[in-house]
Amino acid sequence: MHTTPGGNDQLSRISRRGGECALAAVARRFAAALWTLLPTLWALVGVPLAPPAPDPAAAAAAAAAAAAAAPAAVASLHILRVIAASLSPGLLPSVVPLLQHVCYWARSADPWVRRAAARSVRCVRASSKHLCCLTTRSLAP
Repeated sequence: MHTTPGGNDQLSRISRRGGECALAAVARRFAAALWTLLPTLWALVGVPLAPPAPDPAAAAAAAAAAAAAAPAAVASLHILRVIAASLSPGLLPSVVPLLQHVCYWARSADPWVRRAAARSVRCVRASSKHLCCLTTRSLAP
């Protein structure tokens, strides 16, 4: 492959797209058994999205913990965005609890985290409008 100045951007874009296609293919291949056959994938998506434990005594420490957890959350949000369109309809209800965590990250001070959260919600919404209505009711106070 011919690279030019700035060619690393093109190579990383191609690599990212290949990884996204592979994740989507895995989600389609394993269908409803995705989380049981690949529990590590579920851990990669769900565990980093859990918000840091709040420490009422130290708001600054809580903000620092959220900032430290932000890169892992962005990676998880990206994985969720990529596989959302390929998830089996039977797995979509398992995503509902994650969306509460996504809403936490959507209120982050970091614009990259907010953008990743918005993109993942958009893709989940596009994959199932029924799920979106269910989620809106479950997230409303």
